[in-house]
Amino acid sequence: MDEFKSEYLISELKRKGADDVIVSLDKVYTTQIKFVNNKICNSIIEEETRATVFAAIEKKIVFMSFKGNHDLNKIANKIAEMSKYIQPNKEYGGIAKGPFKYREHTCFDENINTSNFADIVERGINTALKSGAKRASGTFRAEVYENQTITSNNVNISEKGTKAYLSLRVFVDQYASGHDVSVSRKLSQINPEETAKNAVKIAIAAQKPKELNCGRYDVVFSSLPAADILDQVGMASSCYSVDAGLSCFKDKINKRVASEKVNLYDDGTIKTGIDATLYDAEGMPTQRTPIIEEGILKTYLHNTSTAKRYNTTTTANAGLIEPLPTTIVLKEGNLSQDEMIKRIEKGLLVTNVWYTRFQNYNTGDFSTIPRDGIFYVENGKIKYPVKEIRIKANIIDFLSNIAEVGNDTKQILSWSVESPVFCPSILVKNIEVTKPDIIC
Repeated sequence: MDEFKSEYLISELKRKGADDVIVSLDKVYTTQIKFVNNKICNSIIEEETRATVFAAIEKKIVFMSFKGNHDLNKIANKIAEMSKYIQPNKEYGGIAKGPFKYREHTCFDENINTSNFADIVERGINTALKSGAKRASGTFRAEVYENQTITSNNVNISEKGTKAYLSLRVFVDQYASGHDVSVSRKLSQINPEETAKNAVKIAIAAQKPKELNCGRYDVVFSSLPAADILDQVGMASSCYSVDAGLSCFKDKINKRVASEKVNLYDDGTIKTGIDATLYDAEGMPTQRTPIIEEGILKTYLHNTSTAKRYNTTTTANAGLIEPLPTTIVLKEGNLSQDEMIKRIEKGLLVTNVWYTRFQNYNTGDFSTIPRDGIFYVENGKIKYPVKEIRIKANIIDFLSNIAEVGNDTKQILSWSVESPVFCPSILVKNIEVTKPDIIC
């Protein structure tokens, strides 16, 4: 990381009229292994260095990102020139003013620099086959990164970190499948054997699925599908989403939006959280922010500028463009997943979903399609697997109908869960179930 160049670029932009400048330097070393039908099909190793610049010139916001070495004078000139064609954002309220004190944060695992990642994948595949799977496919990804953020408001902070992620999906026949993930900062917490066994257990139970009648059911969502929906809740809580008409939480601060069982946080301080960080894009120290407490919406996620507009304080969720969740956390309850299933008279256990799509962001109407193991539950017992269903719901209704929160928290990240979510199983009452071919 080149501190001098960042400070030079900031000084040049200030000289050209910038009021606020943020320069973020990232160096990322990534290894990704994909495996299909029990075999590793490719391994990709990438190293990327990128500079990202945010500049506010008379409330005109310019954002620029580039790789490699560039003439910084030309960069400063280009940003200043671009600002001439941009309309001022009258609601822009500046960036965080440092300096700040930061907590100690140990999230760097030296083992990620030295380990045999192919062995991790092979262990997952072999365990899946020994446990009864016919086919195993998925992705393993490991990342070592460094970031340095310097701003025109007395922030100069850097950190380095590591990430590891394993996604494994198995089939025991043509249709019966199961899926599980393992996510952590530390390689020692990636358990390919446990991940494979969990996926195979679901797939074996999902054999010979039956049709299910449309109707309303009580549903236990395991961590993977619950996180998919709570990731959407996290995005809806961003002040940007609210202002852009992409959230059902508009005008609902201090109002009930969920059952009293729901305590939802954004927490960038969790050491094992895969996106945990010392600071947000403005250099503001991250924190644990209550979004929903006992069902009441407490705050939107803010950066310095949006917080000023709402007459509140930043929640340290600044992205360079908009406030973003860091790590969504649903506070645990007391019941196991089995105990929640026992409370269902007529319902379902859903182990995964995909294609979660909104029909109306403003009202929160959405649908999602369960996949992999889906099981019909009657009088507290799993009776048989089912197939080809769609869930229709509304975010606020969904949250309000959460009757129980489990005690089996798991960190989830997937292709559809872009921000990590620490999430246990949940029991949701009165969910509408239709067929996938019915237009929602």
